[in-house]
Amino acid sequence: WKAGLRTLAAAPNFYAKLSGLGTFVHRNDPALIAYIVDNAIDILGADHLMFGSNFPIEKLWTSHAELIKAHRDA
Repeated sequence: WKAGLRTLAAAPNFYAKLSGLGTFVHRNDPALIAYIVDNAIDILGADHLMFGSNFPIEKLWTSHAELIKAHRDA
């Protein structure tokens, strides 16, 4: 996925939403969130990224407050 982000980073009008970062593991994992966000910032730059919660899908296994806490902890 990092190679794909590097390819997309070449497009001047590319922006990405970071959401659903725990959807496939069904948990809020600050280490996983930090890994993904840190790499995305390194490759795309913070000015090309935005946060998304992926609710209501994540509501099946977490609360919005727990999700935000995990992102803050990351």
